[in-house]
Amino acid sequence: MMKKNWLRIASYFVILASLSSFPWWVTLALTAAAIFYFSRYYEALLFAVIMDVFYFLPTEKFNGFILVSFVFIIVLLFVTEFLKKRMV
Repeated sequence: MMKKNWLRIASYFVILASLSSFPWWVTLALTAAAIFYFSRYYEALLFAVIMDVFYFLPTEKFNGFILVSFVFIIVLLFVTEFLKKRMV
């Protein structure tokens, strides 16, 4: 249990560093991997908001909506938690 907590803290800092160092899709992939590995990885919501602030601008593509990755992460959290409950 303690090892998993340390791994969770390390993943938090790795993803936080990737927000400013790597393209948005690398951070999104790391966050998705953490969501699949850890249960209830709600830190992903914070990363999604920061990612939206850093990378996304209001465009016609999303009708001016800038919280695109935030919505994607919320859906991903719900889907993975649902699937994890069904698998066990």
